[in-house]
Amino acid sequence: MLVRYSREKPGDLLHHRTVEPAEAADRARDAAALWSVGYVTSAELVEAACDLLVTGHDGTTLAMLAGVRSRDADMEVPELLEAALSDVGLVYYPPGSRAGAEAAVKTLARRVLTGAMEPSALTVWAYQTFGPGTLELADRLVELDDAYDFVEFSDTTEQDLDAEVIAEARRIVTPADLKPGSGRGGQYQARRLRAGRGGDDAGLGQVRVSAEGRLRRGAG
Repeated sequence: MLVRYSREKPGDLLHHRTVEPAEAADRARDAAALWSVGYVTSAELVEAACDLLVTGHDGTTLAMLAGVRSRDADMEVPELLEAALSDVGLVYYPPGSRAGAEAAVKTLARRVLTGAMEPSALTVWAYQTFGPGTLELADRLVELDDAYDFVEFSDTTEQDLDAEVIAEARRIVTPADLKPGSGRGGQYQARRLRAGRGGDDAGLGQVRVSAEGRLRRGAG
C-alpha cells in the first residue's frame, strides 16, 4: 500500500510524494532513536505512528499511539512507545540510553551521506548533545566541530573538514567487518552553521536541523 502525502514535515521531505511501508518503518525507527536523545518531540512520534498505520502497518498499541493528541504527547507517548514499536518489529531505546545515543548518531550520519544534512551541522549537534569523551562513537565528530572553529587560523579549509566529516559519517554507518567505501557522499556549498555553545552540559542538547540544513536550538 502506498500513501501520497500533501503535507510537509521539516527534515522528512515528504511533500507531495509517495511513501512505501518500508520507508515509513525506517522513518519511525529513526524517529525513535532521535527521540531518545531529545532530537525529536513526542508529538513527532505520534505523526510517525500515523504514517505507519496509513501505509499498512498494524498493531493495537500502534493505533493507540497514533491517536494521542499533540497536547498529551509528552505524557502519553513514553507509556505507549515501547509496545507500539514492538507491534511493528522496531527497537525501543530508553531516553538517555547509550544504545539510543549510538543509533541517533548513525541516523544523522546517514543523513549527511545522503545530503539531507550538512557536515558541519552534524558536528555541532554531536558537540552540543554529547561533548568530548561522553560517547566514543561521536568523539571524532566532536573533535571536528572544534576544528571548524579554528579553520581561519589554519591551512585547512571548510571543504577539507566537510570531507573529513563525510568520511567519519561513512565509518560510523559501516559495519565493523566491512571496509569503508571510497569517494565523497555528496557535494556541498560549505556554509558554516554555528550554534552558540551556551554551556549545554546536560548531555541531551536540543538541536534540530531542517530539510534545508538550517540549525536551530530546541526549546529546551
